[in-house]
Amino acid sequence: MLKLTELQVSSRNHPIGLDEQPVFSWKMVSDIPDTIQTACRVRVGSWDTGRVESGDSLFVPYAGPALQPRTGRRCCPDWTSKT
Repeated sequence: MLKLTELQVSSRNHPIGLDEQPVFSWKMVSDIPDTIQTACRVRVGSWDTGRVESGDSLFVPYAGPALQPRTGRRCCPDWTSKT
């Protein structure tokens, strides 16, 4: 089984009141040995990075339109892996 854990936004588990553009982090956990992330995709509201060929899972920057204060957004990282 492959899953993402420890999802964070700007090093916070439950981000509220961010003053800066957010960055996203996660850990990938697999029961298959030597599995690595080879690509990722982050969606926040209607903003979507699309598929990015990258093993990065720490401090992935948000590059979408300015976020408005006091509005909630759902963050949905996806990933691709290989063993």
